[in-house]
Amino acid sequence: TITDYLNCFNRLFLTEDLPSFGLKLRSSVKALKNPKRHYTDPSLAAAAMNANSETLMKDLNTFGYLFEGLCVRDLRVYSDYYGAKVYHYHDEKNNEVDAIVQLEDGRWGMFEIKVGHKVKQDSYRSFSVLYAE
Repeated sequence: TITDYLNCFNRLFLTEDLPSFGLKLRSSVKALKNPKRHYTDPSLAAAAMNANSETLMKDLNTFGYLFEGLCVRDLRVYSDYYGAKVYHYHDEKNNEVDAIVQLEDGRWGMFEIKVGHKVKQDSYRSFSVLYAE
């Protein structure tokens, strides 16, 4: 039943899968291949939860997920103009990157999306591991 619902959401353009980024064909770190699902417009999720600015400020964890979806949506729009693709990265060692934009010529850049002025030092760990590969 869940598969039917997810397929319906995709056909209605409510959700969109963000594919996994594979850096190399052969690597010592096994990247997970599952796509990451985002709302095409995070305001739909906020409306479904009956959330407003006051309730989201009290639940920064939920706000963070919605904000990440908003950033990924915008990255996809801007990247499409340049023929670039947007991916996510997550490996077996639990290193993750929220968004990777890869240009047609193979160059790429990573984006870690956070809400707030305090960014944990652990957020940079994924960058250094992925870049070292």
